[in-house]
Amino acid sequence: MDAQRRIPWVMIALAVANVGVFAWELAQGASAMQPTAQWMADHGGNFGPLTLDGEQWRLFTSMFLHYGVLHIAMNMIGLVDGGRHVERMYGPAGFLTLYLVSGLVGSLASALRGNAVSAGASGAIFGVFGAFGAYLVVHRARLDAEEVKKQARGLVVFLAYNVFFGVTAKGIDLVAHLGGLGAGFVVGLALELGTTPGHSTLRRSLVVLVLGTAMVFGATKLVTPKPDPMVELGVLEEKLLGRWNATVREVQAGKLDDDHVAAVLEEILPPWREARAKLAREGDGEVHQLVLDYMAARQEGWEIILVGMRAHDEAEVKRGNDRFQQGDAVIAKLKALKE
Repeated sequence: MDAQRRIPWVMIALAVANVGVFAWELAQGASAMQPTAQWMADHGGNFGPLTLDGEQWRLFTSMFLHYGVLHIAMNMIGLVDGGRHVERMYGPAGFLTLYLVSGLVGSLASALRGNAVSAGASGAIFGVFGAFGAYLVVHRARLDAEEVKKQARGLVVFLAYNVFFGVTAKGIDLVAHLGGLGAGFVVGLALELGTTPGHSTLRRSLVVLVLGTAMVFGATKLVTPKPDPMVELGVLEEKLLGRWNATVREVQAGKLDDDHVAAVLEEILPPWREARAKLAREGDGEVHQLVLDYMAARQEGWEIILVGMRAHDEAEVKRGNDRFQQGDAVIAKLKALKE
C-alpha cells in the first residue's frame, strides 16, 4: 500500500485509548465538564510533589487523563489532524516513539513546576507537530519547495495560535506544550537524520524510546523541587479535612457515635502527621511557618478530640474543638499575607 494511503493505525489506537480513558473517568464519577484537581490527583494526575517523590508513573498515566469534554475534544482534533500525516512520515514505530517520549517530557516539564495537577495528551500532541517540523527540515531538499512552505506555514499558524491560547487562557499548561514540542523535534531528528525514503525505523525507534524514557524517568531522580507549602497543604486538606467535615455533618445528623468518629480520626491523623513532619524538614520563611502553625492547630485539636471521643468526655471534645478552631486564625493570616 502506498505510504500516502496507509491507514494510521497507531494514531487511531491512541485516540481510542484517550477516549476510552475519558469514558472510564466519567464512569468513576468525574465531572464531564471540569473534574477537580483532587479527583485528578487521586486517579493518576501529574502533581510535582508526588510525581517527583517516588510516583514517576504519573508521568505516563496523566497523558491519558483529561479535564472534561472540551479538553479531550481539542486534543483529539489535534491528534487526528497532525497524527495522520506524521505517522505516514515516520511509520507506526516511529510515530509511537515520538508520541510517548514527547508526552513523558511534557509531563516532566509540568511536574517541575510543582504547583498544579496537570493532565492531558497536549505534550504528546505538540511533540507530534514538533516531529512534523523536524521531518520538513531533514528532508527539505527532496520535498517539493512549495509543499514545504505550505506545510511550514500551517505548522507556524498552529503553534502561534496554541502558544497565544496557552498564555491567555486559564488552566492551559503551556510548559507541557513547549516541553513536548521540543522533545518531538529532537526525536524526529534522531529518527530521520541519515535515512532514505522507505527505510525501516523499527530498530532506531526502539533505541530512542528506551533511551528517551530512561532519561525522563532518570531526570526525576535528579530534581527535587522546593515544595510550595500552600499547594501541598491544599491537596492534603481537600482530602482529609473534607472527610472530617463530612464526618461532623453526620454526627450533627445523629448518624455516627463517638467510636465511629474516633475511627475516622485514627485514619486521618497518620497522613496529616506525616505531611506535617515532612514539611517541617523542607522550606523556610514566614509562609512556611504559618502553614506549620496551622497544621499543628488542626492536628493537636484532632488528637484531643480523639481522646475525648474514646473516653466519651464532652469537655475534652470541646477543648479539642477549640484548639482545632485556632487554625482558622492562622488561615486568616496566610490569606492576608498572600494578598
